[in-house]
Amino acid sequence: PFYCSSFMMEEQLLQQWDFPGGTFEGFIPWATTLNNPAQQLFMETIRKEKNKTATIFHLIGWEAAIVAARILENTGTPADALNSWSYESPRGTQTVHPETHYTYGLLYAASIVEGENGKCALEVKESVAADASRQAMLLKNFPENSSDWKNNYLCI
Repeated sequence: PFYCSSFMMEEQLLQQWDFPGGTFEGFIPWATTLNNPAQQLFMETIRKEKNKTATIFHLIGWEAAIVAARILENTGTPADALNSWSYESPRGTQTVHPETHYTYGLLYAASIVEGENGKCALEVKESVAADASRQAMLLKNFPENSSDWKNNYLCI
């Protein structure tokens, strides 16, 4: 199989590409097909307010609003407000790592498959749990000669 970055498995882009054949595997943080109450509210809200299917970029804004509301509701520092805090996201429970302040949560094993009209489609296979120790390990084992912009490796 060819292992893809999550950027390569973004659903909006996949729908535009002809499926080339082959096996494409990877891990993604979110998909339109996830089924949970926060996801249902999110997808319905974007459909109603924007008259379109939600994308990963809508999700980033949605989660930014959740985090901003938490900070604004708290009387302490932003770091205090977010320290070890968890929230329900369309992608599942997200937790703020106490030392790094990065969020972590479920990832999803996925494949690129042939969809309608011979175009690419995303198939979610299973969820993969994450925890604080795994998050710390990822940060400790950050690849050399990579961008200093860490979220292009660890984020989406």
